[in-house]
Amino acid sequence: MNLLQSIINAVSDFPWVRTFWSVRFIFIVLNIILAVLFVYVFIRALKYRPKFYFDSEALAKRKKIIREGAKWGDKWKYLLEKARAHPPQSLFMGVVEADGLVDSVLKKIGVPGEHMADRLERLAGRNLKTIERLWRAHKVRNDLAHTPGFTLDSHDAEEILGDYEAFLKEIGAI
Repeated sequence: MNLLQSIINAVSDFPWVRTFWSVRFIFIVLNIILAVLFVYVFIRALKYRPKFYFDSEALAKRKKIIREGAKWGDKWKYLLEKARAHPPQSLFMGVVEADGLVDSVLKKIGVPGEHMADRLERLAGRNLKTIERLWRAHKVRNDLAHTPGFTLDSHDAEEILGDYEAFLKEIGAI
């Protein structure tokens, strides 16, 4: 009992108010230091942020593609009608023609490269959602054109045409 009484006396005699204000002062000082440190680090980190430049030449090319979108859209609709006319052989030709249409669009907007694969590699660094689908479609087109005996069922051909269409829509050509 004596031990319990001595603990109660020690707790009641402890300077709680002074300790509270001392700890509060320490935390206020720490908050100020952390706020100043945050501002300092933020200002130093600004030089590492990505820089976005207004590229008027790219914007002009994009506007030109959008103006010609009706022409590309008409070509695309005609290509799809032709491709779906007499499946499956017409679908295979549609895949080859769609690849050529996308290549023409890429040339028109000024993507450099000797052939389509080079142009697709140039696009890889850009923020395009459908670039992987376009690569897959282009590889299938190459297999159709260059691999003897390569076959593709109608469903897969339709899916490949959908990949080309998704890309053309993403870049605003149709």
